[in-house]
Amino acid sequence: MKETKINWISIIIFFAAALFVLSSGTAYPASTSRIDEGDAWHYFKGETEPPHKWSHYGFDDTGWEKGASGIGYGRVNIRTHLRDMRGVYSKIYGRREFTVRNPALVNSIRMSVFCDGPFSAYLNGIEIVRYTIPQAPSGHSRKAVAQPELLDLSGVIHELLQGKNLLAIECNNDDINSHDFSFTPFFEVIEE
Repeated sequence: MKETKINWISIIIFFAAALFVLSSGTAYPASTSRIDEGDAWHYFKGETEPPHKWSHYGFDDTGWEKGASGIGYGRVNIRTHLRDMRGVYSKIYGRREFTVRNPALVNSIRMSVFCDGPFSAYLNGIEIVRYTIPQAPSGHSRKAVAQPELLDLSGVIHELLQGKNLLAIECNNDDINSHDFSFTPFFEVIEE
């Protein structure tokens, strides 16, 4: 009888130790946080300057408009139409939250933005990239070469927070009277 008690106690201690090890470990399976074309963004039309700290996490954007990217006008891939933009304002300020489980496990950040002019991107209020569209070769329009370039932003992994993060982008139309405009970002954070 005494031997049976010892076996049960040993079994209970073994399972308690196993549960403790499993619950205290930080091993996560690989995951990806991704912002794709068609995902919803909060955006502010650049008729005036955006509010102070608009690019920071924690800024209250509940008064901003919300729509799926591509945001713009005059193109077939537009999901959120800006019928009032042409000739009135040339900038869009966009905000989108994303989640990172463990920043220490992130091994890459990649981004591309289809924007008809220069753009600036911010991660949790810190500017991480400022991009201008290269000059077009002689005889070609500038818009013809304005295809999005996939940028490696892995050098800013240290700016990520555990849990909620914010990507904010200012996208400019290089001609306020242009016949078209599109803001279509892609962003990806890969954890091991």
